[in-house]
Amino acid sequence: MKRIFHPVTAIVGLVATLMCTSGAAAAGYVAEQDFGSPGLDNVYERVITISPRARWVNVNRDETIKFVDASSGKSFVWYFKTPAMKFDLAKVAPDGILSGRNVDVYIGISSREINQENSNTRTR
Repeated sequence: MKRIFHPVTAIVGLVATLMCTSGAAAAGYVAEQDFGSPGLDNVYERVITISPRARWVNVNRDETIKFVDASSGKSFVWYFKTPAMKFDLAKVAPDGILSGRNVDVYIGISSREINQENSNTRTR
């Protein structure tokens, strides 16, 4: 029995493949808007107290930070598993923390990324 390539079958297959591979885009996922995730209240690497006059904080990628709002005394923990280099902390802070202030978070490279860069430099 001779098999014949059918263009409609090819098109249906292509459409199905594209739909499966672009699921994240179809769901509205944008890597630049992935700021990480909430951390556990009792598991963090360091504490940053945010004063009423603070305009920015510095953290590193893959770091878990406990933020304490000096004005309210309230706190939250955030895990910076993110491709972002900078964002407004108010985007992830729970209601009642930061009192509507904008505090920019600048995200540096993680220690893992530093080790990778160093090992790549040594092998050249």
